[in-house]
Amino acid sequence: MHQQINTPRKAAPAAPEPFVGIEAVAEFLDVTTAALRKWRDRGEMPFPSYAIGRRIKFRLSEVEAYALARAHRNAPEARRLGWS
Repeated sequence: MHQQINTPRKAAPAAPEPFVGIEAVAEFLDVTTAALRKWRDRGEMPFPSYAIGRRIKFRLSEVEAYALARAHRNAPEARRLGWS
């Protein structure tokens, strides 16, 4: 008779985060696609971008992290101006 050994199962690997296009990022940040392209061309992009084929793509989590950091950094100024 064989004894069955209970071994912990490994969790399935998480699905990779999908990429979003430049139009979605521009809308999210309230900037133009031209501004995003200019930032990328000048090496001034404040978050990673990825060339997939001929398209520029982004990971939304990285864009959101930038937006949160920017909002946090600007919070005292926004309060001073009465914007928040």
